[in-house]
Amino acid sequence: WSNFLKPGLDTVDRNLEFVADCNQLVSILDSILDEYNVHHPTSKLQMIFFQDCIVHICRTCRVMSQNSGHALLVGLGGSGRLSVTRIASYLCDLRVLQPELKQEFSISDFRDFVKEVYLLCGQQMIPCCMALADAHLVNDTILQDVNLILGHGDVPGLFDEEDTDKVVSELRKDAIKAGYPGSTGGIMSFFISRVKKNCHVVLNMSPVGAVFKDRCRRFPALINCCNIDWFWQWPSTALRQVAKAHIAKMTDMESLISSSDSKDGSPIANQAVDLCWTDNVSAILVENHSAITDAAESYYKESRKRVYTTPSIFLDCLTMYRRVVGDLLTSLIEKITRFESGLRKLAETNDRVATMQAELNALQPELVRKTTQTQELISSIAVDEQQASQIRETVLQETQVVQLQTQEVESMRVDAQHDLDEALPALESAIQALNDLTKGDLVELKSFTSPPALVRTVMEAVCLLLGEKQDWDSAKKVLGDPNLMKRLLEYDRDNIASRVLKSLKKFLEEPEFNAHSIGKVSKAAKGLAMWVIAVDVYARVSKEVEPKRERLRQADEELSAQSDALQRKQMELQDIEDQVQQLQDKLAQSKSDEQQLKAQAAITEKRIGNASKLILSMADEEKRWSASKNELLDRKKKLVGDALVAAICIAYTGPFGQKQRVDMLPGIIDRIRRRSIDTSDSVSLSEVLSSSVERREWAISGLPADNQSVENAVILRNSLKWPLLIDPQQQAIKWLQKMLGQTGAQTISATSSRCIRAVESCLQAGVPILVEDVREAIDPALNPVLDLAASINSMDSSVRPIG
Repeated sequence: WSNFLKPGLDTVDRNLEFVADCNQLVSILDSILDEYNVHHPTSKLQMIFFQDCIVHICRTCRVMSQNSGHALLVGLGGSGRLSVTRIASYLCDLRVLQPELKQEFSISDFRDFVKEVYLLCGQQMIPCCMALADAHLVNDTILQDVNLILGHGDVPGLFDEEDTDKVVSELRKDAIKAGYPGSTGGIMSFFISRVKKNCHVVLNMSPVGAVFKDRCRRFPALINCCNIDWFWQWPSTALRQVAKAHIAKMTDMESLISSSDSKDGSPIANQAVDLCWTDNVSAILVENHSAITDAAESYYKESRKRVYTTPSIFLDCLTMYRRVVGDLLTSLIEKITRFESGLRKLAETNDRVATMQAELNALQPELVRKTTQTQELISSIAVDEQQASQIRETVLQETQVVQLQTQEVESMRVDAQHDLDEALPALESAIQALNDLTKGDLVELKSFTSPPALVRTVMEAVCLLLGEKQDWDSAKKVLGDPNLMKRLLEYDRDNIASRVLKSLKKFLEEPEFNAHSIGKVSKAAKGLAMWVIAVDVYARVSKEVEPKRERLRQADEELSAQSDALQRKQMELQDIEDQVQQLQDKLAQSKSDEQQLKAQAAITEKRIGNASKLILSMADEEKRWSASKNELLDRKKKLVGDALVAAICIAYTGPFGQKQRVDMLPGIIDRIRRRSIDTSDSVSLSEVLSSSVERREWAISGLPADNQSVENAVILRNSLKWPLLIDPQQQAIKWLQKMLGQTGAQTISATSSRCIRAVESCLQAGVPILVEDVREAIDPALNPVLDLAASINSMDSSVRPIG
């Protein structure tokens, strides 16, 4: 019967309904659990709703749906009582409240908590669930208050006068409206009635020992006012269902296990991959849980020592199995990869040696060819160098001849130019005088009807040079010629006939035929006279220089011919030298290639020698690596079985003695192998989770060498919980202090007043701490640390242990 099939309804409108199909409840509870985890991100629940769990949830919900409904959940730690309380409270819209444990938790702390709950339930009308555990019931006074809360809801002295006045003033109107007297007593009765309606107490108690019996006898409200729900051992079906759900989460291991290939090409540890997600592993864990539970009973009969195998331990075994599989798988893959890498490097070295030998064999003909080519180039260069030397000597001789001839020609040119330079100033003066003449000057001369004698003489000389008649009429025509100045300036001075010069001489020999005398008569005549004189001087000099010019022309022609021949010789020499340079460059490149080939051959020979030595020296290592790799591959195939052995031993066998451990191990291995899961031949806890190097280091640090001590060390290092060491001879504490010596570990007594503060400081600093002298009763403030689940609040600090 359940009342949460329609969770959207208000709690007062819900009715009990019978559910025949348990799967319907499972789907509803799964959705409610997801919703709970969304609303409570810091205290998420991970639950598998098997039949017994659903029965406990439905029963607790029915109790909390009643006014003054209280529950007493009796069971061992880890049986799921608190989880059932939380999910049932969420289904009934109750706020779960628990006292905050701290050092020296007292009655005043408890009453402050109860006062807070009462104000929420009676004043604010908020339905609450007061979840109390054995750790909260630290003394009889607290139990007496719990007895009163369960019996009639009123705890005498809970509220002082000030608190009472506040409650009365707040609830007076509501109390009178509800029919209660307006007095303080009447209003407080109304307040308590509200509390009894909205407050539900859930006690989570353990039946272990005589304490539970004594409390039930001395405080009858625990029995009379509570609905008792016993949490027995989970049935095998429940355990298997939980195991399947946990193993289904191991899909992340599948990629790791199948990340390598075995020799036959099939995925390594296909057996493990198949089994991790089948019923076999869950069946093995359930069978071993039941078998070890029976062994615990036998152990109790033999030694009167009780070992409890609770569902919490079963869950720890599942978590440990998952972690061991992951750790072993990662370690094996890393080692296999390392060996494969080494073997691959050796194979690559062998291939490289063969390749280098082939390269060396190919280099030898090339080296011979390069050497022959170099010698041929040297011979060719010698021939071309000899020919170039001969041509170079010829060119040098001809160059000297051409240079001498060039000097002679230049000397002749200078001499001829010197003679011409004597006549050029007079000619330039005459040209300047002509340029100074104007049209008016010429008109003035032309206007003479009977010109002066000197003017007539000048004009006759001009007509003589211009090839005109030597009379005044012809002179006037010449003066009237518009191109006269151009004819005079462009007159061919170099080709004047000898007869003209001879006829001109009679004019020039007259005493008065000079620029000074003529200038007195006429400016224009003076300019023309200067031109006649300059032309005569230039013609005479030119006649004298002409032979020199002829010789100079002939010398220039000879020099040009010799220069052309010399240039051809130089070009021929340059072509030969370029050819020699190309051969030399080719020779240098050939020598460089030859040296590189020799160096490459030497390096290759050296590498081949070194590699051959390495291969020879590593031949035995290659065999050992191959054997080690095959051994690791075989261990990987048996990884699931070995991990199961290790997880079961860590989770269950710690409290047992060495004899019991030895007796249980064959049974554990046999149950695993019966399910077609193979294990290593010498499988044991110490062999699976420790190496010989680690065991040797432990022995050096003082750990006894017996198998039980080694297994205890493995359990201590790999356990999911804090280890509790029974160490009458102080062997473990000495070993731990030496192992943790470099970490700054602290040691403190559990009975010390500084214990909580020391634990808090070490947790904050990340420093290990050893708590000695632990008695049967542990300070409740340490429970969150031991549970690895909750934060501990002390004074002004808050610490959350993470491992």
